[in-house]
Amino acid sequence: DAKKKAEVLVTPYLHRKRIFFVCRGDACRCQMASAFIQLYAGDKIEAKAVAGVLEEADPLMVKVMEEKGIDMAFHDPQSIKEAVCYGAPDLIISMGCDEGHSLFPGVESEEWPVPDPIGKPIETMRRIRDEIEKKVKVFIRKWI
Repeated sequence: DAKKKAEVLVTPYLHRKRIFFVCRGDACRCQMASAFIQLYAGDKIEAKAVAGVLEEADPLMVKVMEEKGIDMAFHDPQSIKEAVCYGAPDLIISMGCDEGHSLFPGVESEEWPVPDPIGKPIETMRRIRDEIEKKVKVFIRKWI
C-alpha cells in the first residue's frame, strides 16, 4: 500500500521536462528564473540555475525574491561542470549572455535578453525580477 502511494506521488516528477537557465558570470538571473519555474510549474518542469562563475548569492536578489515569498536558500546555482553530470536538458535558456547553444550541441536553446542587475540599485533588481517572472509565466503557458 505504501509503495503504491509513493508511486502516485513520485511518478509525475519522473517525467518532468528539464531546463537549464544559464548565466556566464553571476547566477542572479538564472537563480530567479529557476525559482519562478519551481514556484509555478515545479511538478512539470525541473529547472537548474547554471553559472560559469559561482559566487555567493547576491543579497539584494535574495531580498527582492523574499518580497515575492520565495526563499532562495534552496536555489543554489551549479557550475557548468556540475550541470553536465546530469546529462542534456530538454532546453537551455541563456539569460542575456548567449551561452546556451555551446553547452550541449543539438539541444534547443533560447536567449532571454535580461540585463545584469548585479551592482544596480534595488529598484533595478525588482524590475528585472518582475521581468523574469513575466517571461517565466509566458514560457510555462507555451511550453506545457
